[in-house]
Amino acid sequence: MIRQEISLTECDRQALAILMISVELEDVSVYHLQDALLVSRGTVLTDIKKIQSHAIAYGVLLKYTRKNGYRFYGNETAIRLMIHHSLLHSLANVITRKRVEHLLNQSATHYYKEVEFEIHQFLQKYRLTVVPSRLAETIYFLAFVIIRAKQHPIQLTEKQTTILGKLIIRTKGHALVSHFSSILDKDAETDYFTMVLMGMIQSKIREFGTEFLYDCSYLICQKFEHAAGVVFDKFDEVVAHIYAHLVPAYFRLLGQFRIQNVIIEQIRRQYEHLFQLTQYSLSPLAALSGAKLADSEIGYFTILFGGEIANLTERIGEKRYQAIIVCPSGISSSLIMMSELATLFPMIDFIEAASLQELSKLSINDYDLIFSTVEIETKKLLYIIKPILTTVEKGELLRLVQEDLLIPTVVVPSVTEMLEAILPYVTLKDGITKDRIKKIATQKLIKQLNKKEGELPMLSDLLTVDKIQFNDQDPTPDWQSAIRLASEPLLNHQDISMQYVDAMIQKVKDYGPFIHLGFGIALPHARPEDGVHRLGMSLLKFENPVYLLDDKKHPIYIFICLAAVDNASHLRALSSLTKILTDKLSVQRLLSAKTTEEVVQLIQEKEE
Repeated sequence: MIRQEISLTECDRQALAILMISVELEDVSVYHLQDALLVSRGTVLTDIKKIQSHAIAYGVLLKYTRKNGYRFYGNETAIRLMIHHSLLHSLANVITRKRVEHLLNQSATHYYKEVEFEIHQFLQKYRLTVVPSRLAETIYFLAFVIIRAKQHPIQLTEKQTTILGKLIIRTKGHALVSHFSSILDKDAETDYFTMVLMGMIQSKIREFGTEFLYDCSYLICQKFEHAAGVVFDKFDEVVAHIYAHLVPAYFRLLGQFRIQNVIIEQIRRQYEHLFQLTQYSLSPLAALSGAKLADSEIGYFTILFGGEIANLTERIGEKRYQAIIVCPSGISSSLIMMSELATLFPMIDFIEAASLQELSKLSINDYDLIFSTVEIETKKLLYIIKPILTTVEKGELLRLVQEDLLIPTVVVPSVTEMLEAILPYVTLKDGITKDRIKKIATQKLIKQLNKKEGELPMLSDLLTVDKIQFNDQDPTPDWQSAIRLASEPLLNHQDISMQYVDAMIQKVKDYGPFIHLGFGIALPHARPEDGVHRLGMSLLKFENPVYLLDDKKHPIYIFICLAAVDNASHLRALSSLTKILTDKLSVQRLLSAKTTEEVVQLIQEKEE
């Protein structure tokens, strides 16, 4: 094993130990692990105990025998999942990555390179587009699979076999698997290879026999529109965009594979309410796959939908610039950058995030400027930025781009210049620094350009006591009258005009019962330009059901009218509503509420 005079973390050691044991290239003992990981016998024994506990969570046993050393015993699919998860961790830094390569090459000289070459040839032959950041991890993983398949053939579930058997790409997979003649069970391994490859392939059209996933994408986008109270003008394009990313996500779920999303906590923190709305909207995918969605997958789609919301607002009559985003660190980082930059620069059209390799294939006439996390040789305007920008960094970037492109609508005063002019004439209090003042001033200046979710109104701010009504009339009004009754508090507070009420009703006539969120709860809404004066919400609860469009399939007990002034300011409130809708007990409490106080209390509890 390559000697590196560097201390590995406990997680690094255990991940590498799992990989060493799994390839079964030698009879791994405590001594082998000591020598490879450069730690004491006691440390190795402690790590072994933790690995054994970790393996049990997968339904796998780690045992030692004099004949074979340490070996994993159990379902081969589970063992490969453990390998995959350990591999993701080991590829996260250069030192452990080099050790993984060395381990693979013990099987044959340049073994990893051979696998890499064959997979690249396969992708080029069939013109398959992949997620760049997933390609390397897939190549490494399949190299481990090939080694294990010599002695440990795979057995897939009936569901996996049925789904994979319908894919057009499955027949193409035979060509790749047949190259590695040492694999014993060709058919099973072909299906397994197909599933792994589909976890990184992006579909631009309905292909590979995955039409059912296009239908799922349609439902997800429809559900997001309803839950977020937005209307995508180019709905089919949004569906196609989501579908391209849904295909690999579905096959990752089918195989129980994870994706590495190192910035998931930042996504959850910075896009908390959008994350919750996205999680709610992805329920068709969860139902289809029969698997719980990991936060890393939800975070991925959160950024996709965030970008789509940002694209809803267009500035008419302004010069449009084309920009490329380059971020070699991964697709999730690229998507976050795209969402952030689209908000800061509404006059710039951002082309799909590209890898360095993809950038080299584009014509220089296709774009005007580049935002990148690394230095690039280019004749175009280049801005080096971080995947997630601080408030101060956003202010500086705004100023710089405005000066370079002479954009009149993004004039942000230079905070640095202002402070240089002011500070000689003022005395700073103890503990107050120039950098702190700079940060505060920048926050104030770009507040309207990038309003923080923490400042957005909560559901309890909008659904106040005077906006909540109960109706126990007999007979129950028809659905149109119900919407008119539900919107009365908004009219009384002059949040909307009568035109908006008519628009909400017309939307249902034009598009069907799309406002039905399920559980007998409806969210009537229209577009801001249809007569919204101020952001508002109102709730009307009926004792008996109101049948939407007079259809018995859509009984509604609660109408929640939404009057949104834009595509974002209401998202925090609606995220609280989705918390209620995703909790059966909370839904039941809402449906059985008899007083305004009960509704208000439920909302406040969910917000806490």
